[in-house]
Amino acid sequence: MKKTLLIVCALLLTACGSVSGETSNPSSHHDVTQELEKTYAGIYKDYKELIPVEHWEQEEFPLVNPTSVKMLQQFMVEKAADVVAKEVDLDSDGTNELLVGFQTPISDSEKMTVYGQIKGKVIDLLSDILVEDADDFMMFYKNNRMRLDQTTHNNGGSGIYELTDEGLKELIFISVDLEGDLVDGHLVSKDRQGNIIEDTEKKIEEVIGHPHDQEVIE
Repeated sequence: MKKTLLIVCALLLTACGSVSGETSNPSSHHDVTQELEKTYAGIYKDYKELIPVEHWEQEEFPLVNPTSVKMLQQFMVEKAADVVAKEVDLDSDGTNELLVGFQTPISDSEKMTVYGQIKGKVIDLLSDILVEDADDFMMFYKNNRMRLDQTTHNNGGSGIYELTDEGLKELIFISVDLEGDLVDGHLVSKDRQGNIIEDTEKKIEEVIGHPHDQEVIE
């Protein structure tokens, strides 16, 4: 995600935009929107405060993802890393999600996690998806698709997700054992069901619905 995608905290306090269609209680919707923005601003503030902190209690920052903080801290350069964020309505339901990432002087902005409102409660949508000690790369698309690439010391994987009323739904995840045996000179990629995927990128783009570098949320 480019630097232009992720913006400073001030924009977290701007209006999320109007919801299409009429509501029976506009003032109630306004109150909910204001509360959501307040919560998002608080999450952003918590991440900012935790940048230089080595030890902290999860109970004090219940919405902060510890894995995300570790991802941030490992990229710190003389404590110059900074948290950045942007609100985007990923599933076009009239309610924004919060994309949280970081910047350093030597790298473009990277994503750490995503927050959204599920059943009236703000949650970290990636809390059960991010893997500690993994290099993660996320990309968001205009058709409510998210691509997540993960690499550990012995495994690599690519997954496609969509945001639903229940949270992020995995559409496909293809993994490869980086220490596995070679077949015809190549490592074998498989989906969750154990099916061999001959062309990972082709399959990923099939699930996205278009080439992976198109219709990206900037």
